[in-house]
Amino acid sequence: MFNLFHNKVWRSLKMLWLLLVLLGVQTEAVTPGIKVKITKKGLDYGKQVGMEFLKSTMLHTPIPDYQSSYSVPIMGSMKYEVTGIQLQNISLGGSSVDFVPDSKLSLSLGPADVEIHANWSMRVSFIRDKAKIKLSLRGMMLNVVVEVSRNASKLSVSLGNCSFHTEHVDVTLSGGISWLYKGFTRTASDSIRQKLDSTMCKEIGKSVGSLERILQNIPEYSHISSFIYLDHSIEATPLITEQSIEVAFKGDFYNPAGHQEDPDSPAPFSLPEQNDRMLLLGVSEFVPNSAALVYYRAGALSWNLTDDSKIPEHFPIRLNTQSFAPFAPELQKRFPNTPMALKIFARLPPRLHTQVGSLQLLFPGAVQAFVRPNGSSEVPVFLLHADTNVTAQIFVSGKNISVNLTLTNCNLTLAHSEVGAFSVNKLETLLNTSLKTVILPQINRKLNEGYPLPTLFKISLKDVVINIQEMLVLPRSSWVPLVRRGGFGVQSIRQAHGSGDTACSRKMPPYTKYHAERNYPMPDEPFCSELSPQQRALKEKEKGSWKQLTEAEKVALYRIQFHQTFAEMNRPSNEWKTVLGGVFFFFGFTGLLIWWQRLYVFREKPITLSEDWKSKQLQRVLDMKGNPIQGLASRWDYAQKEWKK
Repeated sequence: MFNLFHNKVWRSLKMLWLLLVLLGVQTEAVTPGIKVKITKKGLDYGKQVGMEFLKSTMLHTPIPDYQSSYSVPIMGSMKYEVTGIQLQNISLGGSSVDFVPDSKLSLSLGPADVEIHANWSMRVSFIRDKAKIKLSLRGMMLNVVVEVSRNASKLSVSLGNCSFHTEHVDVTLSGGISWLYKGFTRTASDSIRQKLDSTMCKEIGKSVGSLERILQNIPEYSHISSFIYLDHSIEATPLITEQSIEVAFKGDFYNPAGHQEDPDSPAPFSLPEQNDRMLLLGVSEFVPNSAALVYYRAGALSWNLTDDSKIPEHFPIRLNTQSFAPFAPELQKRFPNTPMALKIFARLPPRLHTQVGSLQLLFPGAVQAFVRPNGSSEVPVFLLHADTNVTAQIFVSGKNISVNLTLTNCNLTLAHSEVGAFSVNKLETLLNTSLKTVILPQINRKLNEGYPLPTLFKISLKDVVINIQEMLVLPRSSWVPLVRRGGFGVQSIRQAHGSGDTACSRKMPPYTKYHAERNYPMPDEPFCSELSPQQRALKEKEKGSWKQLTEAEKVALYRIQFHQTFAEMNRPSNEWKTVLGGVFFFFGFTGLLIWWQRLYVFREKPITLSEDWKSKQLQRVLDMKGNPIQGLASRWDYAQKEWKK
C-alpha cells in the first residue's frame, strides 16, 4: 500500500515540477529577439495553483487494490489483499519555491500529513481474517534543489540535492483478530518510515529524469506556414536571480527551403524590474522585421489587380485607360478605352520601427501598370514607386488586444514610363485621401474588434499594459484563473449592433456618471476615469505645446475625454433588425400555438353548428311562420317555396 501511495504522489508532482522548471529559467543571451520575465509574485501564484492541483488530484484519483504474499516461518505462505484504499485527509503544510543563484530552483514542502483508510484481508494455511487498516503519515518534510542548465539550444534539468524525512508513521488495525497483530504494528511503522526516507528521493530523481527527456524532445522551431518557420531556441545558459526569472529566445523567422541569415541582428535590450507584475514579455523589432524579410524573399508580398471587383466601390479610379486619362493623357491616346491591370509589390523588405508610444511601419512598395489590348496579354506602360508610412497603436480592450492604424504619408514617384513623363501629384493626393478615408477605416474596424489574449493551462491574462519603447514592445500583466462570463440583454444587443468600442468602453454607465448625447455633448466627468501609464504620460504631454502632438496622440486625447464623436452618435444602428426579427418570431410562435390547440386541445364542433342542422333549423322556423310581419317569415314565399325577390 505504501508503494501505491508513493507512486500516486509523484505522478501528481511531475506536472508541478514541469511548470516550476519552465517558469524558473532565465537566459543570459546577448542578442535575443524575445524575452519573458516572471517575477516572484508570478512564481508564488504558480506554486499556489500547483499545490491545489496536487491536493485535488490525490483526493479524487482512485487507488487500485493491492495484492501480495510473503513467507511465514512454519505456517507457510501468507496471502494478503488491501482493498478500498482512500485518502481521507491531506495537509501539505507550508510550502515555498525560491530562486537560487547559479540557475537553481528550490522547493520546500512540509510538514505534511496524510491519512489513508483501507480494508485488509489475509489467508495463511487454514486461517483467514479481515480487518480495517489506517495508515497515518505525520511530519513529512521534503527539500529539493533542481539545477537548470543548457544543452545545445535546449533546457536541461538535473537533481542537485534532495532530502526527505517522515517524523512519525502510525499503523492502526481494527476488527477481526487484529488484537493479535497489534504487537507487530510498531515494527511495520518503522519499516514504512525507513522505506519512505530511503526511496522518496530516488523516485524524485526518476521524475526529474522524465522531465529532462520531455525538455529534450521539445522542438526548437514552430511551423507558421509552408515557407516560414519561427526559431525560438534558447540563446545562452539559463540563469536565475533572487527576485525574478527570465527566458530569452532567439525569435528569428526563416525559410526552411533556404535558411539565410538576416543582415541585421537584434539590438540588446533588458526588461525592467517590476515586482508588482507577474509576467513581462519583451519583443524586439527584429522579430517582425525578420518575418517581413522572409515573406519578401519568398515573393509573398505581391498582389495582382486584374478586375474592378477587388477595388473599393468608392474609389474613383477603375482599371481602364479612361480612368487614368486625367493623370497620364498619353496613355488614353495610345490605348483608348483599354482594360488595365496593376501589380502591387514590395520592392524592398518592409521595416517596423518602434518609438515611444507607437509603431512606425515603412512599406517601400511599387505599382507596375499594364494595358491589356486583347484582354489577356499584358503590356507594361509605367512603374510607380510608392513609399507608405503608417503609425500603429496597440491597446488592450477587455480581454482583447487591438490595433489602430494611422497613415503618416504616402509618397509616389514615377520610376519608368512607356507613355511619356507625367505628374503624379494628383494621383498621390487621391491615393492619400482614399487611404485615410476609405481603406484604413475599413482595416481599423476589423483590427479594433481585437484578438483574444492568449491563455495557458486555463490561465488568462489580467490587467495587461502595453508599453512601446524604442526597439521594444513590452506587454506587462498579471494572470488569473480563466473564468468565462456571458450575458444577454438590451445592452448586449445594442453593443452587438453598435459601431464598435474603445479601450475604455468598460467605463460606460451605469459604472460611472459619464453620459454623453447629441444634446449634451460635454459631460462633467471624462470618459476614462482610470488612466493607464501611457495615457497619464500623454496627459502630461498635453500640457505643453500642441504642435508637438501627432495626429494619433490628439485622437487618443479625445478618446480619453469623450466616448464617441458626433458622427458616431449619428450613425444609425441595426437594432431595428433585432426588434423586427423578435416580432416576427413571436407572430410565428403564436400561429403555431393556435394550430396546435385546434388539433389537440379544442374538441370537435357541436352538431348544432353543422350545415345540415342549420338548414333544418331554418326550415323549422319557416314552417312555424315565426315573426311573419317583419321577421324571417315575411321574406319567404310560401307558394313558390323560395325567398322573395
